[in-house]
Amino acid sequence: MKIFNKLFRRGASGSVKDDFTAFLKHSNCDYNMTEEPEDNQSRFVFDYQAGHFVAVVKGGNVGVEVTYPSFFETPPTELQLVRAMCNHANQASTIHKYVYTFDEEDNCLRLHLSFFCNIVNPEQMTFLLKSCFFFQRDFVDDYKKSKEGQSQSGSDDVEASVQAQRRERELVALQEEHHDPTRPHGWHTSCETKHLTMNDFIVHALNISTYDPRELVVVRDGVVAERIADGDLAREFDLARLLVEGEGKEAILAHDNAVVILRLRLWATDCDNNDNEERVLTITALPDGSDDKSLYMRLTACLSATSISRTNSLASSQLTKSVSVLAAYDRVTDKQRQQEFDYMWKDARIKIRDGEKLTEQQQLIYDVARSNIAYNLYWGKTLMLNNRYYEALLHFRNAYRDLLPEFFNLSDEVKSTFMDLCYNIGFCYNELHQYEKAFYYLHFFDGDRSVRTVTEWVNCLANGRDIRVFKAIDDCLSSLTEQYKNADDVPDYIASFINFLRRRRAYALVDFNDLDAAEKVFKEMLEEPENSDYALDELRHIARLREQHAENALPDPATATDNDANTNDTPS
Repeated sequence: MKIFNKLFRRGASGSVKDDFTAFLKHSNCDYNMTEEPEDNQSRFVFDYQAGHFVAVVKGGNVGVEVTYPSFFETPPTELQLVRAMCNHANQASTIHKYVYTFDEEDNCLRLHLSFFCNIVNPEQMTFLLKSCFFFQRDFVDDYKKSKEGQSQSGSDDVEASVQAQRRERELVALQEEHHDPTRPHGWHTSCETKHLTMNDFIVHALNISTYDPRELVVVRDGVVAERIADGDLAREFDLARLLVEGEGKEAILAHDNAVVILRLRLWATDCDNNDNEERVLTITALPDGSDDKSLYMRLTACLSATSISRTNSLASSQLTKSVSVLAAYDRVTDKQRQQEFDYMWKDARIKIRDGEKLTEQQQLIYDVARSNIAYNLYWGKTLMLNNRYYEALLHFRNAYRDLLPEFFNLSDEVKSTFMDLCYNIGFCYNELHQYEKAFYYLHFFDGDRSVRTVTEWVNCLANGRDIRVFKAIDDCLSSLTEQYKNADDVPDYIASFINFLRRRRAYALVDFNDLDAAEKVFKEMLEEPENSDYALDELRHIARLREQHAENALPDPATATDNDANTNDTPS
């Protein structure tokens, strides 16, 4: 390969065209090359593996543009969906570009994939050509799922619907946990906030509701910067300000590190024993990058271990607590947020007046007459789709408190909005691993058999180690089996949903220590492409658990000797 690379290094032939021709010959590609003097370029038509490609070498050694033409076709009626898919794919990719054309003769839309290289490196060219097949499969799969989701949601705004559905699918997929012994149960990684007070952090991230702060010490860059003895001031201390200085667009990450040390007393409701006890909470803040809108920092917290006693053993969940949170200070002001909402609010009414279609978020806020509720719904949904679950909850809960007392007087449209609000609150609590709270809001959907709500319900039960997960999954699988008696009639998205339910059920079997049953299911999944990687990880975890169980079952040598002696002395 070193010799191969040397032959194709820029300068070996002095020509991109010669280098590309040599690559095609070495790769045993059938090709046809034509010169186009009027455009000062050479055109190659070639076959690579199972794909038909076209390449244009620009004159003056500019580079080569390779196109994988017509990798997918759709009816012209799907133009909006195709446009939305191409926009999303082009935003996600920095190398490959997606375009579509309309073929009048065949009356269809054709999708094309292309990339450009200014130097022909054989390893890179091989990788890029092969990746076209991967991106083709990925695009087609996403297209089918988006089309199915579009038909389910009934949304007229394809662009907004596709983006929201795709984002929610990505977030839901992340909630499907697999067993990882290196990650403590309850480890948080994706809560972003603007004003993150110490009290909010303790209540929502550490799930401690009753405590008494004694003293708070802040150390920045190795120097004690602040000491707070007042409990109320300690509760309101803004963690987002540990590393940040300045306001708005002028705000910067001004410190390399910071540590907060808080002495606090936990009350009996948050302790395993009956005695109130003093603990130490340590929070370390480190910079985690920035962009035009936000300054990010990683907050890692650890609550000191308690003393071990008969009521508080090594197995106690309250022995210690650790949390890692990605926090963000937003440079966007509250005034700017209000201005954005006001624009969307007014634009929705103009569109209704002119008979135009609303976006999904505009439909959400248009159905709600009171602007303060609509404001909270709009920003809650926006923040949720950006992984900012804590901030989203602040907005969602405000809207929930305003809508709940009026539930029986709400229009059908606003009742639908209220149900969507409950789903979003449950989703956010799931992300924060507050499963009991998530269960409360998701319970509003008891009896709802939609894929979206059942997926979130099952994630809540499985991740929260709730025994009811088995009945929920079994009932759902039984219903699907009755609905789709012929396996050939099962849509792709339902087949994926069934696989999700099977994985979650086997995952729960591991949590409830039925390793034999779980192992049997995961071994069956090894032959299934959609489940094989997940199953392999879980089988490795089961093997580790069996090793641990075997080690724990080994008898104590001294005890074993005594027992053997006693057995020998016992008369038959």
